[in-house]
Amino acid sequence: DTITVKLTEERPIAIWNHTILTQSGKILYSGSPEDTRQSLPILFGPEDQAQEVLHVYQKISKILANYNLYAKSIQKRN
Repeated sequence: DTITVKLTEERPIAIWNHTILTQSGKILYSGSPEDTRQSLPILFGPEDQAQEVLHVYQKISKILANYNLYAKSIQKRN
């Protein structure tokens, strides 16, 4: 008998609605987001719009960086 396991490392890019959003756009429900909260932006929005909110955050971050500013959190409302 053989068991094949494929592991893929995912890099967290933001906290999404109290879960972890990875660089590839996947939402991880396990783990403790509090462990990484210090270094990651906090994003909120409708569950199916994580990619859109992340994209907006990245665009805003580039603009703010020109002024040595950053956004710590962003929220999209319906």
